[in-house]
Amino acid sequence: MHFGCANKSIDEIEIDFQNRDYNKVATNCNQILIRDSLNHEALFLRGRAKTELREFEIAEKDIKKAIRINPKKPEYYCSLSYLMNKKGNFSLGKEYAEKTIDIDYDNLCGRTNKSWSELELGNFEESFKESERALILTKNLEDKTEKSPIHVNRAIIQYEWKNFEESEIEAKKAVKFDSKSIEALAILAKVTAKKKNYSHAIKLMDNAISLDKNYSLLYLNKGLIFLAMGKENEGCEWIKKGMNVNEKYPHPYTNDMERLMKKYCER
Repeated sequence: MHFGCANKSIDEIEIDFQNRDYNKVATNCNQILIRDSLNHEALFLRGRAKTELREFEIAEKDIKKAIRINPKKPEYYCSLSYLMNKKGNFSLGKEYAEKTIDIDYDNLCGRTNKSWSELELGNFEESFKESERALILTKNLEDKTEKSPIHVNRAIIQYEWKNFEESEIEAKKAVKFDSKSIEALAILAKVTAKKKNYSHAIKLMDNAISLDKNYSLLYLNKGLIFLAMGKENEGCEWIKKGMNVNEKYPHPYTNDMERLMKKYCER
């Protein structure tokens, strides 16, 4: 019998995480850690939740502490890789993904995150190869949402290669497997705008923004859609919003936004 959050098991908290109730996950993990500060599973889960809440400093401390307590868990290194990629430190993201793969060669999380790191580092061929390996590992996967980030990576690569039809196919697969994936909605919006279906692209970007109002790239991308439509006032407004979102989220796109502001909005 359970009496409130203090008695929730790790398995029950994991279900909350899958349901994207990250604040609840953090609260329940806090209760466990009050009683047992060395519970590496609770530290790991809280670290994952804090990553999604963009509280990166706490997340990093939690996951690294979990690794010190139990250094043989590949999923711990993979979550650290994911965190580093989220922070925009893709070299470290790649390093921790490779550490994950060293422990477990066929680790889906490790392969997916390495594909993401390589993509952001501009190594498109290597990223695509890693995505191929990752897709093979999803063959008998029950949780189809894990396929979504692989297709996101592939959609972005195809976009960079200017294969826009292939990019759209991959982006639609990503959204199909996880309709609440911000990254999937964003790349689908981008390729949709490329086809000049601007109204649908804006709707997709609005869906993404509704899921995370503190993600500066989404505002930048929405601004770019308006600029492509020739609506400079609206475009500038959204780029400005992107520069002023919640300060706890790092701004890896600040230079892009400042360049666009000077080009279109300061004349």
